[in-house]
Amino acid sequence: MNFITKLSFCFFLISHQLISQPPNISWQKVIGGSFYDKCNSIIALEDGGYLLGGQSQSSNFDFVSHKGQYDIFVIKVDKNGNIEWNKNLGGSNNENLRQIIKTSDGNYLCIGETQSNDYDVEGFIGQMDFWVIKISPEGNVIWKKCFGGEGIDEGFTAENTPDGAIILAGSTESNLPFIENNHGYVDFLVIKINQSGEIIWNKTFGGTANETCKKIKKSKSGGYILAGNTTSSNGDISNHLGEQDIWLLKVDEDFNIIWQQTFGGLDDDFVNALIEDHEGNILATGETYSKDFDAADNHSLDGMRDYFTIKVSADGQKIWTKCHGGSNNEYAREILESMANEYLIIGESYSNDGEAPNNIGTADIWVIKLNPENGEIVWQKKFGSNGHDEPNDMVMNYENDFVFVGNTFPLDFSGDVPVHYGDDDVWLVKLSNNDCVKNLSINIDFLNGEKVFSCKDTIAGTNKIQNQDSKVVYSAGKSIILQNGFTINDGAIFEAKIEGCQ
Repeated sequence: MNFITKLSFCFFLISHQLISQPPNISWQKVIGGSFYDKCNSIIALEDGGYLLGGQSQSSNFDFVSHKGQYDIFVIKVDKNGNIEWNKNLGGSNNENLRQIIKTSDGNYLCIGETQSNDYDVEGFIGQMDFWVIKISPEGNVIWKKCFGGEGIDEGFTAENTPDGAIILAGSTESNLPFIENNHGYVDFLVIKINQSGEIIWNKTFGGTANETCKKIKKSKSGGYILAGNTTSSNGDISNHLGEQDIWLLKVDEDFNIIWQQTFGGLDDDFVNALIEDHEGNILATGETYSKDFDAADNHSLDGMRDYFTIKVSADGQKIWTKCHGGSNNEYAREILESMANEYLIIGESYSNDGEAPNNIGTADIWVIKLNPENGEIVWQKKFGSNGHDEPNDMVMNYENDFVFVGNTFPLDFSGDVPVHYGDDDVWLVKLSNNDCVKNLSINIDFLNGEKVFSCKDTIAGTNKIQNQDSKVVYSAGKSIILQNGFTINDGAIFEAKIEGCQ
């Protein structure tokens, strides 16, 4: 392949400092109607835009074709947050979308649940079913299916499999003939389907009480990691600590349990997000009411909760657990690993003290960056209105910046939120990454537009594709390493500078 490349190696003395700075808002968009609208999931797209999904009660402004009480919505926005298309799907009852993933055939899968049996919903089975919708990149529905049994079945998460199939995961109260081997009242439910939505098998995990699977991730070492909650002390659960515990499982490709561990304290502990970092360690985050065992450093008052983050090794051994917050309520919703291999957590904060000062309103969106070695806060910052704001998901885009979605209900426009349509609105925010970090490892497959990546010491890049109109700059203080697989498309411009951040 021909490289149309501009190389600029500049060697001169610069005073380098390792500067850690919280992000600023680059742009923001408020999306909504007259009633309650909530976005639960966001994914970054290769054209620089984003796909958003959630639930809506509205039938005006940005939402049309409302069917019932709560409908599912899927919205495509461009790189600046402008709506390109939206879809409302549902029946006369309630629907909710929990997560969107890109499938291995280049389409998108939306997973959530439905209580309807009309309009867009077909094949309803029980009181509440997994509702799974496959759409094309243009937003056209390819198929819609219900999964579950006679009881309440909630769909939370999905993951692609190496053989081209899809795993759906959530919780089930159902039994035979639809669901095999329910252990107790509510179990983890895992369903394997093909790309056409046909069931290959289903499995349950749990004990005689309640289990809910919140997240599933494909593991770098093979198999999958499951994260959820348990109140059982038998069956597949070997060590129950308190009320609700966080339950982590590693399974093989056939979903046989390799290891399982519970984390928490004597009170309720919940998990909402899960990642596997570049070293194969597992990070789970959520919230805790406990003040003992794994949550002994809880900052909140009795009856309140802190962010609760767990780091374990690939074989399930605890590396550290950390609580973060103030005297009031905090709960974490998503965790990311940055290109500098540090952890960012986003959630909601009601405190105005301790580790969580400077609230703007009743509840704010709170972003913290953690040192991966010990879980201590590197920086923290709040975003929001003088009302109530909550985040639900965050992604790192193809430019090393961060984009989050959540809900906002401003009382006026004295904070960060400039517009309000009705009840809760969707709030989409892009945060610029201002950190001057030591090293960067850039392993993304696509770069759109112009972007400068800078760090104090070394950048190592394995970029696979760059758009024809892309201009990409690597600026490092000591060295730039173009690793095997680094590719630049015809027409793109690449600059390498020995400067780094100052």
